[in-house]
Amino acid sequence: AYSRRAEAHQCRGNATAALADASEAVRLRPAAGYFFTRSRLEWTKGDLGAAHEDAEAATARDPGNAYFRLWAAVTAAALDRAPTPSDGNHAGIGDWPGPLLDLFDGRAAPAAVWEAAGNDTGRGCEANFYVGAWFAAQGRHATAKDLYTHATQICPHDYVAFEAARTALERLER
Repeated sequence: AYSRRAEAHQCRGNATAALADASEAVRLRPAAGYFFTRSRLEWTKGDLGAAHEDAEAATARDPGNAYFRLWAAVTAAALDRAPTPSDGNHAGIGDWPGPLLDLFDGRAAPAAVWEAAGNDTGRGCEANFYVGAWFAAQGRHATAKDLYTHATQICPHDYVAFEAARTALERLER
């Protein structure tokens, strides 16, 4: 209930209440999904260190969740840290988001991500944000800004990539 209410507070623009409820959810039940929720809220708030710690906690509790691993890579990149290396075994996650993990692991180029995304709108949305985060970590902020902008235009508003791209874009524009 606290996690759901945190999401509702986030949607209504009440970041303080959202973070308080997410923290209470983690305190009551330190499950991977609750750490992931709190990490995303910390990202939005601009507390990238805490966002990364919680992303790593989510990954440690559910290492098979590719999106938790991917989010941990994004938060590490935002802190100019190397991501925690994955074992490179993306079997079992299908053909997506494996290419995104490969990008952050240094085993693929952005072109491979775009090819894997194909014409799928959801994958395109995610590719724009995650490849943008990768470019931002490379110091290529103009390219990242273009990708974040496109993500905010095409992503469904309930996608993690939408809010994350919007936040990252705001940071770049400051």
